[in-house]
Amino acid sequence: MKIKSFFVFLLTLIVLSYVYTLLLINSNMGKIVENDMQLLSGILYSSNVILLDVEQEIEEEFADKLYESAIISARKPELLKTTDVDAGYVERGGKVIEVVGERYLKDIKVCMDSVKLLPKALFCRGFYIYAYPYDSKVAVVAIKKSRVEMEKTKIGLDRLFAELSKMGTFFYIALQNDSGIVYSTVDSHLFLGFSDDTILRHVFINGQEVVRKRRFLTRKVIETILPFSYGNFRGVMRIGIDAENYDSLKSKVFVEVSLLFFVLLFILVFSYFLVFRMRKAETGYAALKEILQGATIPVYIKNKDRIYPVNSVAGTVNLSGVQLKDGEIISLDGVRYMVKSFRNNEQEYFILISLELEDVKRRLMEYEAISNLIAEVAHEIKNPLNGISLIVQSLLVDEDKDEYKDILKQTSRIEESINRFVSLLAPLRLRKECVSQREIIDEALKETGISRVRKVVIEGDTRLMCDRAKVKEAYLNIIKNAYEATDDGDVIKISIDKHALVFENRGQIDEKDLKHIFDPFYTTKEQGSGIGMYYVRKIIESHGWRIKVKNLDGKVEVKIEFNENSHC
Repeated sequence: MKIKSFFVFLLTLIVLSYVYTLLLINSNMGKIVENDMQLLSGILYSSNVILLDVEQEIEEEFADKLYESAIISARKPELLKTTDVDAGYVERGGKVIEVVGERYLKDIKVCMDSVKLLPKALFCRGFYIYAYPYDSKVAVVAIKKSRVEMEKTKIGLDRLFAELSKMGTFFYIALQNDSGIVYSTVDSHLFLGFSDDTILRHVFINGQEVVRKRRFLTRKVIETILPFSYGNFRGVMRIGIDAENYDSLKSKVFVEVSLLFFVLLFILVFSYFLVFRMRKAETGYAALKEILQGATIPVYIKNKDRIYPVNSVAGTVNLSGVQLKDGEIISLDGVRYMVKSFRNNEQEYFILISLELEDVKRRLMEYEAISNLIAEVAHEIKNPLNGISLIVQSLLVDEDKDEYKDILKQTSRIEESINRFVSLLAPLRLRKECVSQREIIDEALKETGISRVRKVVIEGDTRLMCDRAKVKEAYLNIIKNAYEATDDGDVIKISIDKHALVFENRGQIDEKDLKHIFDPFYTTKEQGSGIGMYYVRKIIESHGWRIKVKNLDGKVEVKIEFNENSHC
């Protein structure tokens, strides 16, 4: 008891230290984020004021350029083409005597039609325009707005943002007022307006800085919102920093601390169990051996790369040529098993868990249901049917009438139906031969005539050892189902290779019906018997093959997987 109490005390001390360390890390990380945001906010705030001045200087520079170009061109029209403008013209008496940027001439003239007094500066149709009269001439010069904006971008805000983005944590910056986004490094449509964001409105009205976490596109962002005023502009500045960098740093520290904690915990637990291990090992080994020997599933023990059976169940399974590995799925004598392994006292044990036990139980229940029903059908119908047949035959001796013959034919058909039900119980007797699967499908299509009313596309072929008649019956049933599920103009696609045969057609099967598609007497058709797909599965599995039905995107796929031993 003293040793146990000592270990409990150490464990409690380690856990409390771990929790305290995590709380301390979380608190300090919040301070780091806050300090970084304040530092970046100060840099951006002062830098943006400077950059707005730069923009204004650029606009004034272009205005001076327009003014000087217009004066030079008005005095000496031949110098127009030497000026640094995008478009312009000089006219005398309403006639153009010199032009530059002729493709823009029409737009500029449309803008000048509304001008009455000269000289005149205006912005129209994406151009900054200046018109200057001299003597009998008028010089009109223009610079594209896009050029001015490009120059601003080159020298102004984007240069700053490009530098800040090298920090790695910078995600976006935006200037916003009550009219919307004025400038942003990302698409302005991604931001909400003041009317939709109460925090933005709070900062704008009260002038208080706010830091918050939010989702921006697919990333987590720490956003600082600052009141921002310059000149006639009054609004807010929004600075987004990628929070994942901080989260990754935080996670890294958490992992390192947690790793240390678990190492200490492991040492503690290991030391505890080491004390009691030897005493409990002998008792545990004896109990385990007794349990495994009485288990109803195969158990094996591995000793020096050789595998030996532990219980009588294991001795009945043929393991020749099979390597057992934990987690693998193997097939033995037609049954699929999952291999699980564990060690005890340096011995490695393997347990084989059947993956088909539930399926076997369900099949037995199906078989029992069919047996009971068919027995009842045979008892209730076949005996009276024989009596009817004998009576009609005696009547035919006395009087040969067609009506009596028709009755015999109908009783014969009923007897055939009963025999078909009875055949569901009996194991199938297969007469195998090497047959082309495409030939079987062609025969099935020819018998039904479906290929005359539906487009059927067949790709590939393979030859297998199988019972031609029974496989054709199975394929025929699947093709009929595909026909009934499609309309005129739809395509039934059949693909064949050495591994599988796949039927594919338009439509979908309700998921609740799909679960019972192979159940006997389960049908969604008004005139259906519910034994078609059950009998198909019986034929397919009697050949050692597998059949699966599933919904694809707007389609139904029936896939028959062949056994490698079936190839011929």
